[in-house]
Amino acid sequence: TYSHDKNVSKILQVEEELLKLQQGDLELSQYFASVKAAYERLKALQPPYQACYKTHFEQTMVAKCLAGLSSKYE
Repeated sequence: TYSHDKNVSKILQVEEELLKLQQGDLELSQYFASVKAAYERLKALQPPYQACYKTHFEQTMVAKCLAGLSSKYE
């Protein structure tokens, strides 16, 4: 249906946004808030989670946060 296609499009947009997120000049708290907000939007667009997928989703969020950190945290 059209609404399903629209959700798929929005999901892809948010996933792309997450891939591009980097800490850059942001404070750590601002960067984390940006990542968390994007993940919350993604969760709202996707169907309800099974327990195993929820764990994977949370681990992916942590990995994304770490991957986008400024090099000063290496």
